[in-house]
Amino acid sequence: MINWPTVCTPKDMGGLGILDLERLARALRHRWCWFQWKHNSRLWVGLDIPCDKSDRNLFNASTIVTVDKGNKDSFWHSSWVNGAAPKNLAPSLFRKSRRKNFTVQQALNNNFWINQVCPLHTDVELKEYASLWEQISLLDRNPNSDDKIIWRWMSDGNYTTKSAYRIQFVGQARRQSIIPIWKAKAEPKCKLFAWILLHRKILTANNLEKKRMAP
Repeated sequence: MINWPTVCTPKDMGGLGILDLERLARALRHRWCWFQWKHNSRLWVGLDIPCDKSDRNLFNASTIVTVDKGNKDSFWHSSWVNGAAPKNLAPSLFRKSRRKNFTVQQALNNNFWINQVCPLHTDVELKEYASLWEQISLLDRNPNSDDKIIWRWMSDGNYTTKSAYRIQFVGQARRQSIIPIWKAKAEPKCKLFAWILLHRKILTANNLEKKRMAP
C-alpha cells in the first residue's frame, strides 16, 4: 500500500525506519574514505578503495578540509576553500579544466591549476577565476603540517555511520503529524494502522476504486 522508499525513510521523516541497504552500504563505504584520511598507518592506505564516484561526491560534500600540506585533498572536489569545493565555486572553470584529479599541493605548485583552465574566454570564466584566485590567496597554510578534515554532520567533527546514513535523506520533508504516533501508548498494530491512515493509504472504498481504475 505504501512504497518501499517511504517505508525505509526514518520515522521522524514519515517512514517506518526500516534500513535502506543501499544507503547503509554507502554510509559504510564512507568509512574507507574517512580512515584513509585519519589512519595513515593502515596497510591499505594509498591503494584503491571500494568507493565509486557517487560515494566520493557525497563524502566530499559532507566534509570540510583545512589545507596545509595539501597532499591528501583533491583541488576541485574537496571542500577546502572556506568550506566549499572549487568545482562548486567555479563550475565553468571546473568543466574547462583539462585535468580534474590532482591534489591541492600539485595545483598550487607553480600555479598548475591556472594552466589547466587558461586561456579564459568569457566574462563568467573571468569572474570565477578572479573570485577563486582571491579566496585561495587569502588562505593561511602551513606547508609543514598535515591537512585536517571535519565531518559536517557531527558536533565533534568525527564521522559516524549513523550520520552518514541519515544525511542521505536530507531534503525529504518531515511529516510532523506522524511523529506522535510512535510515542503513543498503544499496541504496535494500532500505531501501524494510524501511520497508514495518515499516509491516506487505508483501503477505503474510495481508495479501492482508485486502485481498480488505475491502468
